[in-house]
Amino acid sequence: GPLHLSRHPLGAWCQAVGVGIVMPLLVGWLVQPWRLPSAADAVLGLLLGLSGHILTALPDAVIDRRVGKVTLVVKLGSTAARRVMLGGFALAAGVLALGLPSSRCDESNMPMQTPEQILLVIAVCLLASVAMPHQWANRPLIGLPRHLWLSALASVLLWSAWLIRVQ
Repeated sequence: GPLHLSRHPLGAWCQAVGVGIVMPLLVGWLVQPWRLPSAADAVLGLLLGLSGHILTALPDAVIDRRVGKVTLVVKLGSTAARRVMLGGFALAAGVLALGLPSSRCDESNMPMQTPEQILLVIAVCLLASVAMPHQWANRPLIGLPRHLWLSALASVLLWSAWLIRVQ
């Protein structure tokens, strides 16, 4: 069934669509009339969803490979998958920095507000520290490499900036 897609590289795209487009639609529908996402919302959701999938699959790469699960991380390798993840998060930060998507209350592009700017700057700094080739980021912290914790925090900050933006 559809759960077997989790063993295939297409599973990453299914998660990206589910988390980045379908969930925001369903949750948004609870507080406002339903409407299709804008192109900027769709791009941002896919970037954050795909990068988030890679982030959660990275710790399992060795075991997934051993049991024959061909995830995107297994297919690309951990180093290339990490680069794709960081690139996706960086592109998402760029979309947000451009002031996209527009606020749901006002379809015009409003300038970024201070909370969004702060979240975005911190997220970009975290992503930059993860992208630097140094051993500090690979040292373990509570069982996982620091770069995973920093990437996860950056992801939460980017999602938060998006939520603030569309309020």
